[in-house]
Amino acid sequence: MKKIGRAELAKIVGNKHSFLEIGKKELSKIVGSKLGATHKDGKRILGAVLDAVTECLDEGYTVKIRNFGRFEVRSYGEVKRRNPKTGETFISSPRTKVLFKAGEGLRSEVQS
Repeated sequence: MKKIGRAELAKIVGNKHSFLEIGKKELSKIVGSKLGATHKDGKRILGAVLDAVTECLDEGYTVKIRNFGRFEVRSYGEVKRRNPKTGETFISSPRTKVLFKAGEGLRSEVQS
């Protein structure tokens, strides 16, 4: 798939922001453009991919995309903590976090 340059990317996304940030809407436009499809098709494709990743993580799977990265869910148990203001100790509730680790291909592409 061809790489999109900064100027072409600015045309697709539009220069609404003074900072470089791409949201879901802009990303779906880029996906549609790369596939030669409409923004609506790009939105459906991106939505399907994000839904699939979310469902897999929800079921406890790790999602690995070669040369891009790995998404995984980690669970942390209860932890004894202290309120620094009052000095009171308490037990925090168990937590789950979604982690992302960039793959080698993504890291080398961003660094070059």
